[in-house]
Amino acid sequence: MNRVACVTTSARVVPAHPGTREGAGADRPREPVLSRRSPSVRHLLIRWAVLAVAVAVAVAVTDGLDVKGGVGGYIAVAAVLGLVNALIRPIVRLFSLPITIATLGLFSLVINALMLLLAAALSSVLSIDNFGAAIIGALVISVVSALLNWLVVDRRQDRGRRR
Repeated sequence: MNRVACVTTSARVVPAHPGTREGAGADRPREPVLSRRSPSVRHLLIRWAVLAVAVAVAVAVTDGLDVKGGVGGYIAVAAVLGLVNALIRPIVRLFSLPITIATLGLFSLVINALMLLLAAALSSVLSIDNFGAAIIGALVISVVSALLNWLVVDRRQDRGRRR
């Protein structure tokens, strides 16, 4: 039986979509309400955990970085650093674009160190001894979080696309 689905508007009947049948695609799983491109809460929590692990590795490797409070301290630092990176870093990157281009991107490391210092100033849990420790810590956090995001988040998205 080949019936055409229609949508009723206020005064007229309009076909739902040309060439579709009622119930077409019923055997396919439905797409989630949030698209894959929009970050879900689970996706944000995973990235938050990755950032907390990256901060923990940076504290373990770098002299001059210290986090008080154990696991809760690392989670708090990751939250503050995530907010700083989301709200302030784009503005700083925009204004420092000419020097970033002139240094072939190396100034991004200085920006990351400044964001880490700002997170330390906003948080009572993170302490940084000097700017050199902030640079090394920012480099370690960048490398570790990029690697973990590639392993955890990006690979999960690739598996979801193959299905």
